Amino acid sequence: MRNVAIKLRKHNQKPATGGAKQIFAAPNRKEALRRFKAWRSKWIIEVERAVRCLEKGLYNCLHYYDIPEEMWEKIRTTNVLERAFREVRQRTNPMGIFPNAASANRIFYGTINYMNGNWRGSHLSEISAELLT
Repeated sequence: MRNVAIKLRKHNQKPATGGAKQIFAAPNRKEALRRFKAWRSKWIIEVERAVRCLEKGLYNCLHYYDIPEEMWEKIRTTNVLERAFREVRQRTNPMGIFPNAASANRIFYGTINYMNGNWRGSHLSEISAELLT
């Protein structure tokens, strides 16, 4: 939604993104497409760039409908990735510039390795196992 929101003027951000979020809250792909068409017809004139942006990626954004419904909430979010990026930034920002690529690689590896240890036994392994079956 961020890539759509940045293409909106401030006064349009809440109403337009609120409507767009309803697309992804649809109970099935057919309803999501119906909601997109309604949202598109409402906003195409006023915020064409944002509409085109969502339209361009809509097909890929709706792939989660191919997965069992009980897993949708877990796979529709990028929170796990965002958490990893945030953790790396928190640890690297105070260090400033790295003297070489090897030192940067060591801190990135150490941070991600630490986080992987914390994720063991989490729901991520369950999701992976269910997707593979």
